Amino acid sequence: MLENLSPVAMAALFLPAFVAFWCLVVYLISRLGGWASLAEDFRATNEPTGEAFSWTSGKVHFFSNYNNSLIATVSRTGVHVAPWFAFRIGHEPIFIPWHTVRGIIQGYYFFRPYTHLAMMTPSGEKSITLYGRRVAESLARNAPENLMRRKLQ
Repeated sequence: MLENLSPVAMAALFLPAFVAFWCLVVYLISRLGGWASLAEDFRATNEPTGEAFSWTSGKVHFFSNYNNSLIATVSRTGVHVAPWFAFRIGHEPIFIPWHTVRGIIQGYYFFRPYTHLAMMTPSGEKSITLYGRRVAESLARNAPENLMRRKLQ
């Protein structure tokens, strides 16, 4: 049956199927990887203000990696993180206020600077790790000093 379709008709069928598959995969990543759980406690309600960093990489818990697909905005009140538009299905923007952060660890993973934020919520401990020197430096400048366990050298 498909061999009788013209290339235009095949493209017209492929595009909606690809978009539906993409949305399903991105949605499942949010649920299985922990972003949805993080968004339950830290759903952003306002537009971000502060230093914005595009093309940021990050990790939620241990499962989901977001390579060069996040926008992190660091301010004196907290950290706003949102994925790029193509990855937004199931990924509500989050805002982590400093008063919910229990500790910040900065270090290197294979020569790549990272900042790990650990938060305690009513539903349990949550965490997010952001990668990149500029983001790490901004987090160190804006986070309360008592939260920093290790700083980049």
